[in-house]
Amino acid sequence: MIPIRLDDEGRVPRLLDLGRGPTDLILSLIKSGWDSVCKGGFVHTGCDEREMTELLLNGMRSHLDFPFGSAGTSSGAWRKNITVARGTEVVPRMGHLGMQGIPDMGIYFHDIRAWMNYHDPQAVIECKRIAGSRLDLCKLYVQQGIDRFESGKYAGDHSVGFMIGYLLGGSVSFAVERINGCLRDDGRLSEVLLATDSQSSHAVHVSRHERLGFPAPVMIHHTFLRVPD
Repeated sequence: MIPIRLDDEGRVPRLLDLGRGPTDLILSLIKSGWDSVCKGGFVHTGCDEREMTELLLNGMRSHLDFPFGSAGTSSGAWRKNITVARGTEVVPRMGHLGMQGIPDMGIYFHDIRAWMNYHDPQAVIECKRIAGSRLDLCKLYVQQGIDRFESGKYAGDHSVGFMIGYLLGGSVSFAVERINGCLRDDGRLSEVLLATDSQSSHAVHVSRHERLGFPAPVMIHHTFLRVPD
């Protein structure tokens, strides 16, 4: 069993739960950033995963640099509150030094840091290439993505995590079907990805994963971004 770090009063620390508002902001920022990258003609299926992630990171940052109130929002003050950073190694309070990992991106909300005195990323994002026709990529999406959240290696202090699938070809539904097939093959029927009612033009799914030794499961939001040919 994973040892749980108690707080100064001997209690199990609470997991950070962003809530609906910050979660929706992150999902919207991912969409806006990717739309900018695609419109600029910078990304294509020949790019590797690191290149796609760097382009997305810069696209997300560009939307934080808009003058307040622009880009179709009545008030852009929230942009000043967020930092999008490259992933960094974090040792979760719930775990130990041997289980830290480095996700692709970290999201910082400055008001949450000030309120909770929590200096690590308040949300982390892991990015993977995906295609329903590529079983190898579907397995990696589970083994090197979902499983790292489930183990607490990623988002060990959080109740919410984020994954991005760069869709190289085929439909989102087929990719999700193959990912879910990998989970079902391992007997993980309760962990399959389920579609949400998101209004985003990019498909968003969620999955829920119990974590041994943690006080609550982790909910992963999966966004699938189509890569231009």
